Formats: sequence, C-alpha cells, structure tokens
Amino acid sequence: MGLFGVLKGVIESLGYGADVDAFLVVFGLALARIVIAVSLSPFLGGRSASSTVKIGLAMMLTLLLMPGLKIGAPEGGMSPLLFFALLLKEAAIGLTIGVLCQLIFYAVQMAGALVDTARGMDQPGLFTPQLQSNASVLAQLKFQTALVLFLTLNGHLMYLRSLALSFEAIPLRGFPRFEAVTTAERAAALSGQIFVVALQLVAPVLIALFLVDICFAAMAKVAPQMNVYSESQPVKSFVGLGVLLLASGVILSRVHGVVSRFLWDVYMLVTGLA
Repeated sequence: MGLFGVLKGVIESLGYGADVDAFLVVFGLALARIVIAVSLSPFLGGRSASSTVKIGLAMMLTLLLMPGLKIGAPEGGMSPLLFFALLLKEAAIGLTIGVLCQLIFYAVQMAGALVDTARGMDQPGLFTPQLQSNASVLAQLKFQTALVLFLTLNGHLMYLRSLALSFEAIPLRGFPRFEAVTTAERAAALSGQIFVVALQLVAPVLIALFLVDICFAAMAKVAPQMNVYSESQPVKSFVGLGVLLLASGVILSRVHGVVSRFLWDVYMLVTGLA
C-alpha cells in the first residue's frame, strides 16, 4: 500500500470517507487556529520552543479533533476566495486566544516587578524565553513559579479543552459577529484585570515596604544628617523578600483561582463572538 493508500485509510478512519478534499480543507482551517494558539501559549513553550515542535504538536491536536470537526466539512467545492477568508478568520481567532492567555502570566510577572521596584532592586534583568522579554529577578521567579503551578494543576489541559470547545462556539465555516461595544468592553475588562491581579498578589509586600518607608521618613525628621535613601535600601530589600516568602503560601493559593477564572473569562470572550 502506497502513501496515498495510507492517507486514504487515515481519512476514512476519521469519518471523512473518500473525500480527501474536504479533509484537507477542514484540516488546514483547524490547523491555522490551533498552531497560532499553541505557539503563543507560554506554558506550551511559547516563543522559546522550536517551531518544528510547536507545529508537530498542533498537527497532532488537529488530528485528534478531526472527527468532531466533520460538521465543518464543505459540501461540494469551496472557492479559493472563501477558503482564504476562512483561513484569515481562523488565524485571527487563534491569535486572539493566544494573546489573551498570555495576559495572566504578564500579571504574575508584573507582580514580581512591582515588588522589585518598591524595594529598589529592579536594576538586574533576566530574560524570559517564553515571553521573549526582560524581567526583574522576582518577576522571573514569580513567572516561572506560576508556570510550574499552572502545569501542576493541569491548566494546560484546561486551555486545550477550551481551545477545542471554541470550534463549537465558532465553527470552521462560520464567521464571528463583532459587536464593537460589547467586545471592546470585555477585552478592556480582561486586560484591566492584569493590574488588579498584580496588586492583589503583592499587596502584603507593598504594604510592608510602605510602612518601612514611613519609618525611615520619621527617622529623617529626627536625624536629618542621616542618608535615608542609602540606609533604607538594604532594609527594604530584606523586608520585601522576607514578607514575600512568608506570604508565598497565600500567593500561590491565590494564583490557582486567578488563573482558572482568567481562562474561563477568555473562553467566554471567544464564545461571545459566536
């Protein structure tokens, strides 16, 4: 049996009969959405993973979803113009899902950056390969911790399930309806949660550092000759790190609920386009 025979057997086993054209159209459209969503997700490697690995993973996920995507198979022929329009639509949906799923990790990274800025230790920067950006030491620590916690809690499976359910909300042959006001409001609310989540995760540390600043300000009034700035930096550095370690249990338990709710909000935003 040649290569064409093997391909025909795979297509028949997926429920497409002998219609190779329909299979290729559905596979190409679904792959356009999945490969972009997978490539942009930090917990699946992000931009640091090899393109070959990401494309291979996207192709395997597409093949697993092919039996359920049979309803999107074209009946008869499809014009090249319609296929190109559908391809652009799928790429836009995948881009939307991938970018939105990055926001929560930017929020966690921002939380660490806020602590480093407040304690005057934001000068050293480390490269974050998953997001292709530089971050402070605690921002990198928080990001990598959230990434491990996300994978431990099967967050990547939740993401892949939401990606699969997006084909039910917005079928391959359907175009999303963009209600400018509603969509913009949801997207703005979702992006605004970055700052809220970042402040919630580091509120105890910021409060402790604020109290340290108040203490040194009072000392400056009592002893004006003291160099408050240089004397306060070591204290703020150790206090900030100590409070962060003491509150790490509360912060990690908070990350679980925040990430789960954020993924649900992303799914609701995508399904709102249907």
